[in-house]
Order: sequence, then C-alpha cells, then structure tokens
Amino acid sequence: MTQDKKKPSLAYRQAYEIMRDMILRGEIAQGTKVVEEKLAASLGVSRTPIRDSIRKLEQEGLIVGKKVVTPTEADLRNRFQVRMLLEGHAARSAATFLPDHELAALRECVEIGQTGELEEIMKANEAFHDIIVKASNNPVMVQIIDQMQSIIYLFRRTVVYI
Repeated sequence: MTQDKKKPSLAYRQAYEIMRDMILRGEIAQGTKVVEEKLAASLGVSRTPIRDSIRKLEQEGLIVGKKVVTPTEADLRNRFQVRMLLEGHAARSAATFLPDHELAALRECVEIGQTGELEEIMKANEAFHDIIVKASNNPVMVQIIDQMQSIIYLFRRTVVYI
C-alpha cells in the first residue's frame, strides 16, 4: 500500500524561499527574533506557511530557538569537516557519472573563479560544488549537503561582506 505525501503549498514554498533569502542576505540579521505575525503580515500570507517555513529553517540550522542563528567558528569548522568528507565521496562518484556538458560547466566555473568579480566568483563556486554533488546520483547525500549549505553561506556572507 502506498501513502500519498502531501505536497507543500505554494504559499509555504514562497514564504520559505523569501525568508531563507532574507536571512542569507542579512535582511533578517543574525540574532533577530523571528515573529510569525510580523512575517505573515509582511509576506501577505497566513501564519501556517510561516510556521512551516520556520520549522524547515530550523532543520537547516538557520533558526535556533526562534532566532536567526549566529554561527560560531566551531559551527563552521564542524560543517566543513563533514562537507569535505561528503564532497570527496561525491567527487569520486561524479567522476563516474558526470556527463560531458556538466564537465564543461565545471570548467566554466573554474575560469570564472580565476577571472571574475567577487560576486561572480562566489556564484561560480556554489555552482561548481552543486554540479559535483548532484552528479553523485545520491539523493540522500544531495539533501544532507543542501541542508548544511545554508549555515556555510550565512557564515561566508558574514566573513566576506562585513
């Protein structure tokens, strides 16, 4: 017997993406208390998609105790250690599965990394890692790394821009 999984609502997906982007861009500052009512009003949705978005952001580690996380150096170090292990395995898998057009995309990312402006370099770096991880053909690994990325990008923004 199969069980139908409830698809996330459009309001939830949009609220989640907007809230995540606001946190990663620093529009909701580290240490800020996340208030459902205010976010619901500002995004024009009910509290339910906001509440669900907060739960997902808590799972990603971007919100802890109803506040935007302030990552420590130890948080970053621990995440990078796990990321190195997972991405090393992903790279070995990608070497087997990576199609030619993705290999060309990796080369383009490297070229941008050598010649681009800061924002371009950061986007190319993110794309480079995403291509390798997705080419592993391991959806569990992709999901785990995606969840870890939020804190890494939040910390990177703090270090690079501040």
